Amino acid sequence: MTPVVDAHNHALLTHARTKQHVFPAVDVTRLAAEMHTGGVIGMGLIVGGTISFPVRESRSAWLGTVDGLHRFWAGLEASGHDLAVIQDARDLGLLGEDLPGVLLAIEGWDCCLDAPAANPVDALAQLAELGVRSIQPLGRSESRAFAPENDPSDALDLSQIGRDLIVKARQLGMVLDVAHFRGDEPAFAEILDLADGAVIASHHSCQAITDNPRALSNAAIRAIADTGGVIGIHAGRNWLSNTPEQASIDEFLQHVTHVIEVAGVAHVAIGTDHVDVRAMPIDLPDDMYIDGFQGPATMGLFSEAVQRLGLTESERENVLWKNVFRVWQAALLSPAESRSG
Repeated sequence: MTPVVDAHNHALLTHARTKQHVFPAVDVTRLAAEMHTGGVIGMGLIVGGTISFPVRESRSAWLGTVDGLHRFWAGLEASGHDLAVIQDARDLGLLGEDLPGVLLAIEGWDCCLDAPAANPVDALAQLAELGVRSIQPLGRSESRAFAPENDPSDALDLSQIGRDLIVKARQLGMVLDVAHFRGDEPAFAEILDLADGAVIASHHSCQAITDNPRALSNAAIRAIADTGGVIGIHAGRNWLSNTPEQASIDEFLQHVTHVIEVAGVAHVAIGTDHVDVRAMPIDLPDDMYIDGFQGPATMGLFSEAVQRLGLTESERENVLWKNVFRVWQAALLSPAESRSG
């Protein structure tokens, strides 16, 4: 089976929640089996961030994130280590069909802002110690990590706290994910500048094809590509088409093709943003994703579809997994480097 990487997935919610609202350890054995079925050798796995995981004690983003990490590591230990956790650049070379791996990520950084640590930067370092290797800022005006501009628009600048978090993330060897920006915000440009290297927009779509208000313009696509970065194409209907009920794998391929035309085949990937809607405590549409896609076990849908694009074998591998691994490799520290800087 052709290897594939999903740059952004919420499988932790699927495998840590039950219908009885009991929150056990993550069923890592089941997750690894689903990844194996779908040919998934790597996954950006969201463990928390701004929208916390449900915990009995508190709804705080920090406690929810730490709780999610605890349940993941407990599940990994119980599984006998059926999958690898990507901690440094060396780990990527160990992954394959027999050993899939996950890159632990936070979606939003409010968990650092409400942490017990006095300094959000110290909280981010604590998350790195717990295995987090990717940070994805959410452009929310109420966050202390952003400073609204003087004009009445919703464009945001980074605050000093936001700048400090970006710099610290790079020092810690974390992947910077700009998926929750349109690309015209001052903060977007500032993050790309501070990154001083490749960034990823892990789950996105193209403004040239859809009216989705968060889709990327051609200029934003080129800006990400200029860092050496990658845009992961979303699998959600609302992201892919102005007529979501008609969105299919064909619309997904249109977005892939567009990024290739604008920036080149080295800068596009897959980032499904999948979550099992039945496991969520909020109402989500049953047909949220394109037909045929129901999570990691069905990622072969994308492998088969990319075969239709007329790419060379090397180019197909770039789209399916190598592009994401390249960006992860560039950001992650080598085993000899320290995380204390």
